[in-house]
Amino acid sequence: MEWISRIWLSCLALGAAMAQTAVEREWSEQVLPVIEHYCYDCHGDGVEKGDLSLDQFREVEDLRQQRDLWLEVEKHIALRLMPPLDEPQMAAREQELVLDWIDRALFRTEQTHAGPRLIRRLNGSEYENTVNELLGTELELKELLPPDDTGYGFDNISAVLTISPTHMDKFYRAAEVALDASMKEELNGQRIEFPEQVGGVGRTSDGLYIYRQNGKIFSRVTVEEAGEYEISFVGYGRQERFGPLVRLYWDGVKVKSFFITQPLHHADREVRRVRRVLEAGEHELCLSLENRNKPYAPKMAEELFITEVQVSGPLAQQRGGHYASLYELGTIAEAVERFMTRAWRRAVTEQELSRYLALAEAAEGTRRDQLREVYLAVLLSPQFLYREISSSEAGLADEYTLASRLSYFLWSSMPDEELLSLAASGRLREELDAQVERMLSSERVEHFVADFLGQWLQLRDVPLVSPSRAQYPDFDWHLLGDMRKETEYLLRYILHHNLPLMEMMTADYTFLNKSLAEHYRYVGLRQDGFKRVQVPLPERYGILGHASFLALTSHPDRTSPVLRGKYVMENLLGIEPPPAPQNANQVVTESSHHSLRLQLEQHRQDPSCASCHALMDPIGFGLEQFDALGQWRSTYEDGQPIMTHGVLYRGEIFAGVEQMREHIVTRYATEFYHSAIQNLLIYAAGRGLEWYDRQTVEQIYADSQQLGFRDIIKAVVHSVPFQYAEYE
Repeated sequence: MEWISRIWLSCLALGAAMAQTAVEREWSEQVLPVIEHYCYDCHGDGVEKGDLSLDQFREVEDLRQQRDLWLEVEKHIALRLMPPLDEPQMAAREQELVLDWIDRALFRTEQTHAGPRLIRRLNGSEYENTVNELLGTELELKELLPPDDTGYGFDNISAVLTISPTHMDKFYRAAEVALDASMKEELNGQRIEFPEQVGGVGRTSDGLYIYRQNGKIFSRVTVEEAGEYEISFVGYGRQERFGPLVRLYWDGVKVKSFFITQPLHHADREVRRVRRVLEAGEHELCLSLENRNKPYAPKMAEELFITEVQVSGPLAQQRGGHYASLYELGTIAEAVERFMTRAWRRAVTEQELSRYLALAEAAEGTRRDQLREVYLAVLLSPQFLYREISSSEAGLADEYTLASRLSYFLWSSMPDEELLSLAASGRLREELDAQVERMLSSERVEHFVADFLGQWLQLRDVPLVSPSRAQYPDFDWHLLGDMRKETEYLLRYILHHNLPLMEMMTADYTFLNKSLAEHYRYVGLRQDGFKRVQVPLPERYGILGHASFLALTSHPDRTSPVLRGKYVMENLLGIEPPPAPQNANQVVTESSHHSLRLQLEQHRQDPSCASCHALMDPIGFGLEQFDALGQWRSTYEDGQPIMTHGVLYRGEIFAGVEQMREHIVTRYATEFYHSAIQNLLIYAAGRGLEWYDRQTVEQIYADSQQLGFRDIIKAVVHSVPFQYAEYE
């Protein structure tokens, strides 16, 4: 039988060699001539535009050594960004030939590894959620930490989550604040009266601060003890509906903005409060009126009156189960082991435990003081601040690692007791789908909505939108928060009911409260809370009709077809246009909407600009009947008609948002699902995708249009990048 095996192996080797020969023959006889004909004028024969030379790739193996580069080449050819539009274009048959060969020869291979080893630091949100979960606190610890960098659109990417001496100093201070708050047994209501007037505002004999123009009041506040404090003030405005906008600054950093709508001397005081974690020492507090109208025109000025400002604290956490578990239950050794296991998200060894118990023995004071010293050291340890720092070998990730990956993916926080218990018993993988279902049904999934969807769709930035007060004098700034909530409610509904992801583009329903319904000019909704309602106009279906998206992609005083088209391309279709050339002509915005469209059309006549703007601009023009705040309009403000027709880059002709959306849903579904899956994988894996992740994306995509949102998340959880650990 041995000779049969040898013959069989020889046949396999011969078949592989023949297949390899066929691939190489296709390259040299069919594909390379097309590349030479259309690409070498700019990227061959000694010409290296964009520092790219394609004539270095003569053999198939040369291409495989630089798959990442050819992934970009493939994208540019598919989008007809290469060759440039002013050069001869590949025929459809030639384009299909090149793209199919690149896919088969370079990328159609089973994924065999999970990518580079990742040692990920907890980002600010993860740190805050984890510490609060550990200690039973509700502190805004993220404010005490340096801001996180982003990569690939997310702030949980390993490569950008660096650590520095500044980070360690901030982590030390944040841990001290959190531990002190967790140890307080009763409320400590120290109150500080202030401020002293520094100028810029008038003051009456009875202590009333009067703002008649832009102005500020400052005060130095000494905080004796670190902890969470409440800053409050009582204010009145001259205008009842659209009152003045007050900004509160702490140590020069804006903390929050408030609208003051209660008229002066009204029976009901309007008290505004905000809680903030403060360090011990001297701080500066500032209340500022920043007129959104003309600051020095008496008819336009928004008057503000402040009667009282207070800082109360530190506010103690209520004693309860967390306090007992942290400081009272069991021996010191049991308490430390319990804390370390949860903080490190894995079982601890005897040697690790003994080192930290030695800290407790060396500490002075009560049992609680000893435990505090140990807990502080644990919260500053690499095992807490970093994820996946265990000694796992390459291959299938251990179950503790899997538990952490799950919890930080779906909850942005540490694993709970159930996940850790299953990991300890080796049963987590057996119950993986059930655990994903449980986690997605938990209230903690709000962190996934806020962190993943908030960054993928840029919903985090909606409150930063700043409409022109001169252009939109009656806009209620409270609506910005409602706009974001509408989109979040829709996505949460799709997730909860396991609906197809494309529902976010086609939903004929949405979630509105009274204020947002009035903004959309819908009638019949009288309740203050958000409610699921049918959308009366097809133009409003899906997120392309949401004010969150429409305001986010506008300028303060007008719409922007370019920004809207760019958002749809990048965020929804995963098509990243190349950067604008340095010598590109800039569009000069004029008051005439017709002239703006004409200028953009002329802009596309420049070959260096056409490749990008031919993709972006038509999408934006299809959305022009929505103004900069997402309200529907039939004409421009000056009465000029709105032209919403256009041609998408594959030649689809449309007139209006309804037809354009239908083309995107039907003709660009592949790009939409690829974009969603790729963003999910990037967020879940904490790294950018490489060529070897291509097969994973394709495997998930193969069934994605029949799967619901939850099913796609499960597919990501079962994927190689999520399940395996690669160590170099």
